[in-house]
Amino acid sequence: MGENADFRRLAILRHQIEAQLLEEILQEQNIPYYIKTLYSDAYGGLFQVGGRWGALYAPRKFQKEIDDILEDLRNFPTDQE
Repeated sequence: MGENADFRRLAILRHQIEAQLLEEILQEQNIPYYIKTLYSDAYGGLFQVGGRWGALYAPRKFQKEIDDILEDLRNFPTDQE
């Protein structure tokens, strides 16, 4: 596994926009991570596992920070609400 040996799946990402926003914040805060999409080329990506776009992997010691960031992102009011 190399340099990512201590990385664990810490979060399930709901959609690509959430992943992009989270990625920007993690980069700003210098939190190491990688994102693995669950996208499938089958049927042109039409079918995704319900509510799951991908997964975020990072060292476990960042779990609380990542949980807090995701909670803020998911609870941020939008014009659609």
